[in-house]
Parts: sequence; C-alpha cells; structure tokens
Amino acid sequence: MSATDQHDLRNAYRYPGKGHWFDFWNCRVLLPEKNLWYFIMIHINSEEGKTKPYFYYGSSKTNEVIRHNLNDKIQASTRGSGVRWAQNIFSPGKIDIQADGYHWNFNIQRICSDGTDFNVEKRIFDVGEKLLLRNNSFVHHVPTMKGLAKGYIKTPNEDIQLENALVYQAKNHGKDFPKEWMWLHVNHMPQFPDSSFEIGLIPGRNFDTGIFRWTNKTETKVYATYLGDSVFFKEKDNIFVFKVLDSAQNVVLRGSANHGEKKIIEFPTPSNNTFETPESFNGYVSGYFQGDFFESEFPALGKGIKK
Repeated sequence: MSATDQHDLRNAYRYPGKGHWFDFWNCRVLLPEKNLWYFIMIHINSEEGKTKPYFYYGSSKTNEVIRHNLNDKIQASTRGSGVRWAQNIFSPGKIDIQADGYHWNFNIQRICSDGTDFNVEKRIFDVGEKLLLRNNSFVHHVPTMKGLAKGYIKTPNEDIQLENALVYQAKNHGKDFPKEWMWLHVNHMPQFPDSSFEIGLIPGRNFDTGIFRWTNKTETKVYATYLGDSVFFKEKDNIFVFKVLDSAQNVVLRGSANHGEKKIIEFPTPSNNTFETPESFNGYVSGYFQGDFFESEFPALGKGIKK
C-alpha cells in the first residue's frame, strides 16, 4: 500500500468490542454526464471463531446488486485503511479489483470527507464513539464524501474511462445492524459544485440518532442529535422529507427526495438476520441549505430494514 493509505486511519479495520460484529466498506462511482453509476462493497461478518467476507457489485446497467462469498483470506490492517484479498485492493486512495470479467481500476483524489482528519487513530475508541455505541448498533464514517476518480471500469460489455468521475466512500462497523436506517447522500449539485452532504437517522436503544454533515474543500459542518441539534427525516410513499435545526432552533436544512430506480442489497447480520436496503442512485432531491437552494438528480437514497 502507498504511504497515504498507511496513514489514512479514518477508515481503519476495527473490532467494535466483544461479541459479534460487522464491518463494511463501500464505494460509489458516478458519471453524471453519462447517467451512469457503479457500486462495489466489501462486507465482513463475524461468526463463531471466524469471519465471513462478502463482495458486492452493481451498476446502473445491471438489474441487481450481486453478492459473492469471498474464499480468499481478507487482509485488513488494524491501522491502515486498505483491504486486500488475493491481488485485489480497496482503499481511499486506490481501487484495483477484478471479478467475473469486471475490472475496477482507478485512483481517488479526495475533495472532502466527514471532517475526521488524517492521522487520527479511530480504532482506539474515543469517548464520543463509545457513547454512540451504547445507544446505537453501529458507527458511520465517510472517508470520502466527495472525490474524483481517474482510471477505468471494464465490464464484459463496456470499457468506461474515468476522468474526474465522482466518488463516495463510506465505512460502517459495529455490533449489529439497526432495526431500520434511512440515509441520503449527495455529491453532485450544480449550485454547490465543491460541496457534498449527507443526512441519516438511526433508531437507537433509548433515542433516535440523527446526523447531518455538509462539507466542502475547506470545512465540514456537523449537526447531530447528540450535539443538541434536531434532525427530522421521514419517509412516506417513497417521498423522504427532511429538516435540520441547530441547537438554537434555527433552520439549517430542509427539503425532500424521492427514489429513482431501486436496487435491493441484502446484508447478513451478526445476529443471523438479513438487513435489506432498497437503494437508488438516480432519484431527485431538492431543498435549501442555510437559505440557499440546491437540487440533484443523483442522490444516493435508501431505507434499510432488518428482516
């Protein structure tokens, strides 16, 4: 791995405590001008005395997100953020993966993240993460809220050259999936070309946890229920309505979104259930951030439910 990968600890492999756990990394690549998106993901589940890894991939040109059992041993550092199996690598700086006639090979230049700095050792839980895990079943990090990909994606039927394609990477880890989880991520907004945002709501043991991040090249603004802010995020008939108030009850964000073409992704959970997510990457979202209008035809939008 490169020196950058070795020191990018924000997405590091971790065990969230004793007992069962899960850990996953995902990456979405978006080409708005061609109306294309691609999705790849590594998911690791703990079992009695061992781990079970899976690999997922899908795109706007496929009918489903395909899951494979990985038979190769996963090499995931407790300090670095790269994940390897066989000759494949997944990291915030480089992705080079081959499977079933597909080849994802591109470098990633990060524009903005969730605000967690490089060289911060997140595997040693800080107080905030410990408190979150007392109420929630997992912790969410975004090493790349918005990045640029350069390289190529080859499939059995196409050869896509990437030059400044948009990238999003997320990392979740914890003791289990929640009962449900709603999220929205946007990194392509004509009104805010250098910005990205996400909002999510997780039912917890004692209260719902909501978080909203708006980030650009120079700063990340975070609003969360555990910081005294109010996060509202509701879904009815495939329409998602959201609003965020700061601790002084000033409106920071408001808007609505709807699904595009949904893809079903199923995750095995540490509790031997299935977490199912109908997710779309080509719906529509519009709203106002601090009074300024934004919209996008390429939000990542989903509501996962444990079955």
